[in-house]
Amino acid sequence: MREQILALLLQSPDRYISGEDIAQRLGITRAAVWKHMDALKKLGCELESKPNCGYRLVHVPDSLAPEILSTYDFSGTLKRCHFHYTQQTDSTNDLAKRLAAKGAPDVTVVVTEAQTHARGRMARPWTGEPGTSLMFSLLLRPRMRPTDAPKISLIAALAVARAIETQTGLTPKLKWPNDVLVDGRKICGILTEMSAECDGIEYIVCGIGINVNQKQFPLELRNIATSAYLECKRETSRGQMLLVFLTQFFALYDAYLATEDFAPVISEYAKQSALIGKTVTIEAFGKKSEGKCIGFDRDGCLVIEQEGKRKRVVAGDVSVRGEGIYV
Repeated sequence: MREQILALLLQSPDRYISGEDIAQRLGITRAAVWKHMDALKKLGCELESKPNCGYRLVHVPDSLAPEILSTYDFSGTLKRCHFHYTQQTDSTNDLAKRLAAKGAPDVTVVVTEAQTHARGRMARPWTGEPGTSLMFSLLLRPRMRPTDAPKISLIAALAVARAIETQTGLTPKLKWPNDVLVDGRKICGILTEMSAECDGIEYIVCGIGINVNQKQFPLELRNIATSAYLECKRETSRGQMLLVFLTQFFALYDAYLATEDFAPVISEYAKQSALIGKTVTIEAFGKKSEGKCIGFDRDGCLVIEQEGKRKRVVAGDVSVRGEGIYV
């Protein structure tokens, strides 16, 4: 009901709407209208009220609460999702896994304003500033082989790149397997985890952190991290960024599940790769190797060339030194 009230106020930003009018339109009592208005204020909406005139919406916060997000959801993307919103959690991935253990359904989206124990790949800490970062996890229960699970990271990275470009006009690059870069610096990290048995996947949790409106970073991160704000010099709606991401992710994900053809994803991913043609160092299982990145195979694995021979890299931490890229 709060979503409907907010939508009514957004439709008439320059005039007041009486509580009686809202009550009649939505079939609720005046007392219920007052309670919902109070709830909207607690969400951060700035409302102006005037006796004998009603209510006017002055400002909508950049909140990830479902009541706020629904006002931007013109395509109905959220209707497909089981949305779980919290002001703060330890980690959206860990919360998603706890929800999965309790039977949370396919396509559960866990969103938070702040994380106390966020992490990236290789157990590295992830810094996300409350109110400026977009931090969320997807809980998926796909019918696919466990060996195909890494493809979800590539689909998510491509969807992030599309969302950033759509919302900001920036041209992101993809650093296999889990990072999105702008101007050689990290703007998004992705951590995908899985629970599976030999014959199938129980669930996949794909955690995503996008630097949206950070105006600065700690000194030790300034050369390796960036945000949409720092690149564009203007704020971007985190809610709209999330909705565009979900729309793009589902388009790629559904097409892959329907056809089992990963070639379209790989083709687009390769065009946006920050690695192709560069000499890369891969660290995996305590060993390092080096080679020239020449592309990706049909399963999304990195392909490098070493002494004239091609090598397929299934997993690992990739770095590029001295190439204008953050690592």
